[in-house]
Amino acid sequence: MSILVFAEHNGGQVRKSSREAVSYASALSARSKGPVWALVTGNAQNEELASLGRNGADKVLHVSDPRLDENQVTATAQVILAALEKSGAKVLLMAKSPFNDMVGGRVATRTGASFANNVVELPDLSNGFRVKRSIYTGKAFAWSDLLSDLKIIGIR
Repeated sequence: MSILVFAEHNGGQVRKSSREAVSYASALSARSKGPVWALVTGNAQNEELASLGRNGADKVLHVSDPRLDENQVTATAQVILAALEKSGAKVLLMAKSPFNDMVGGRVATRTGASFANNVVELPDLSNGFRVKRSIYTGKAFAWSDLLSDLKIIGIR
């Protein structure tokens, strides 16, 4: 199964949490046998884009548009939707952040995807697609089954 990771950056530098999301995707890919695509939007540095391969990305997509530098939810969601179509990804991963919560929610609404946030470990693929989530500000955990064809995961 193909996996798409939305990688946020700050001032052209890919955020550490997004690098961790790419590594998480690489580990998931080893279980599900599919490529990992990383998507970076806005004005990112070429060295940073290339470095995502060291974190586990097989391919890196970069979309540069001034609207994407301003963290516009609608514009970013549209780019992610196009990247999902291009990559054929069945899983969209992103690091947990307020912006990604809004974007992930918008993409889930537009596609009918299952959306789980605060995921703390790799999914259990033995009987479907089940994720472990942190709840109650980290005081407890819950298991969620993601049933739709497209799954969106926000990694804590």
